[in-house]
Amino acid sequence: MSREFTAEKKKLIEKEFPSLKDVTYLNTCLVGIPPLRAQEAYRTEIEELVDSHGSEDDFDDRRAAAREDLAWLIGAEPEEIALTNNTTAGMDVISLGYPWDPDREVVVYEKEHFANLADVLLRGHEGRYRLRTVPPKEHGLKADDIISQISEKTQAVFISSIQYSDGAMADLKKIGDACRQAGALLIVDAIQSLGRIRIDVKECNIAFLASGCHKGLMVRNGLGFLYCRKDLIEKIRPYHGGHMSFTKAISPYAHDFQGILPWHTDARRFEGGNLNDPGVYALHASMSLLRELGLTEIQEHILWLQDRFLHYCGEGAYEKYVRGDLPGGLMIFPFNAAYREKVRSIAEKHRIYGTLRPDNFRVCLNIYNTEEQMKDLAAATGEIAAL
Repeated sequence: MSREFTAEKKKLIEKEFPSLKDVTYLNTCLVGIPPLRAQEAYRTEIEELVDSHGSEDDFDDRRAAAREDLAWLIGAEPEEIALTNNTTAGMDVISLGYPWDPDREVVVYEKEHFANLADVLLRGHEGRYRLRTVPPKEHGLKADDIISQISEKTQAVFISSIQYSDGAMADLKKIGDACRQAGALLIVDAIQSLGRIRIDVKECNIAFLASGCHKGLMVRNGLGFLYCRKDLIEKIRPYHGGHMSFTKAISPYAHDFQGILPWHTDARRFEGGNLNDPGVYALHASMSLLRELGLTEIQEHILWLQDRFLHYCGEGAYEKYVRGDLPGGLMIFPFNAAYREKVRSIAEKHRIYGTLRPDNFRVCLNIYNTEEQMKDLAAATGEIAAL
């Protein structure tokens, strides 16, 4: 089901994003624009730090609020959430700390983003497990492409919720069901979905999920999180430890060198040292906007926008621009690399901001986009296709 935001919610979005009034911002796949409330949170955090002469009294409360927000976002529990610096940091915790069986296999798509792929390849080359790769697919990655590689030998599947390279969104629930039947772990890089397209970790049987917060969650770089299913937390050996990893690292002082420091029993054990506190503070503000809009309503609005774009493009647009199993609001428009500067000019003429690559233009729909902008995008992509 897809439908437009109500007039009341559209008014709220216009208020929160005044800088986007006269442009079509479609580059959330690279970086999201923080709403006014998040911008104000960054300023307030610094002002409070200065005014309090460096007080840290409420830092723990802010981090706890962020974990609660992120748990709500993905259908998890706060104790299953660890705050990190980015997607890669979360993937590091899993790839380095899980007790892999060197005789079993890990399945991964060959065109995954390196936040996911690099860790998988590195651990495979170290002999921690056997690699089974899925080659690039012309139609975009689909659930069946992954499921066909799952067997009794599979111990994990690494996959992005939406592929950064072509916008393909595989059916995570279908893959999760196959992993459950095979006794395999489903490990998800969710950065291109969260804040735009819903993910429920329980419904999809996701064991681990990592994401940065600078795209659909609309804060600046340097903050991310890891979801670790509760029954798996203590199976992972943290690859690093800091004062935030332990229950008694500072008070009472526990550095007696006689035994093992007491790790947190929840996902906080993976947090290590100091965190991006301005980002944590701003995240709570951005998440308050997502709560007001509603996760279901956000997804419905984004899918409605994609429907309108495809409508304005005309017959055959779905098959041309939607990859994978499901539409996810991220689309790629290929062109001959020789025309890159012409594509740049077309985008500038229509005041469209997307990701311009050597041979394609990538766009990502978000809460602040409108139907009128979908008309402009269809006109611009028509010009690109005609080059």
